[in-house]
Amino acid sequence: MKPRYIDYSLKQYIDIKGMARGRVAEISSDVFTVLADGNLIYFVKDEQYLSPLSIVVEEPENFKVKGISINDDVTFESGRVAIGDKLEMAISDVEVINIKFEDFTGTGDECVLGRNLKVIEDCIYSNGKHEGIAPVVFEIGEYVGGYKNYLDIKIHNNLYTSLIFEKMIKFMDKMSSGEIDGIWNYSGEIVGLGPGITPSSNDFLCGLMNTLIYGGRFFGLSTPKVHRFNEELLLGLECKRDRISHYIMKSSIYGKTQKIVAEVVSGAFSLEDEEDYRSKLKALINFGDITGTDMLCGIYMGYRTLQSENFREKLV
Repeated sequence: MKPRYIDYSLKQYIDIKGMARGRVAEISSDVFTVLADGNLIYFVKDEQYLSPLSIVVEEPENFKVKGISINDDVTFESGRVAIGDKLEMAISDVEVINIKFEDFTGTGDECVLGRNLKVIEDCIYSNGKHEGIAPVVFEIGEYVGGYKNYLDIKIHNNLYTSLIFEKMIKFMDKMSSGEIDGIWNYSGEIVGLGPGITPSSNDFLCGLMNTLIYGGRFFGLSTPKVHRFNEELLLGLECKRDRISHYIMKSSIYGKTQKIVAEVVSGAFSLEDEEDYRSKLKALINFGDITGTDMLCGIYMGYRTLQSENFREKLV
């Protein structure tokens, strides 16, 4: 594997530490992660998936067939990264990229947003993976005002959605109505549930929190208030199933996410070229196994929540 880009914050972390050790935490076809000193570090195959603490590598093969295994030791040093005795990468001359999330501004058009929400629905239905939370997105509007989908699409429920549906109704009803005091009592009911390397409901909440930040700018919400609200969504919660998802959720509180996630959220109200936006949606769907679809579901429901004046007035 040949490194192509390294995130600025990861480069700083390695330079300051001199040496850091970690272990491989998860592996999918397009990404594997490493836990090191309380940080979750990403190795990805496409610049679109760049995030804080990540490396983009040129790798034509599926990561799963590279001989990398869960719990393999990983060493980070100035100039190199080694994965056990299997792989070594030189990083001293790799291009450094600094993702500036403040560039994802709140300028755009509400007509563009309305059209792109329909494009999101179509992409989830036509291109998404439906083992996770997707069926809920297309049914919850029958029970909670403000969430009825535009395209009148239905996806068959799976075992997971049958388990979580009532909990989601209560959570999204509180969001839409703006009755958000003690919201953690409702978000806490869905955390840790669902299939996937990271649970579907956790990925959903990540998409939702990032939308409240970047989409909230479009609606004039106070970013500090949104950060506090996101903190309350996870108040007192520890990840019920795995630590990896815990790190991702904590980062999403403040909008520290994959570049493609921020682009999809901000593009919903600013990107007028439908095919360009659709290509970004497909790129997000292809992130991880079902993680990208579940995040996109959270983005969609985040925007439908932001359309509620009752919710917005609590965070302006």
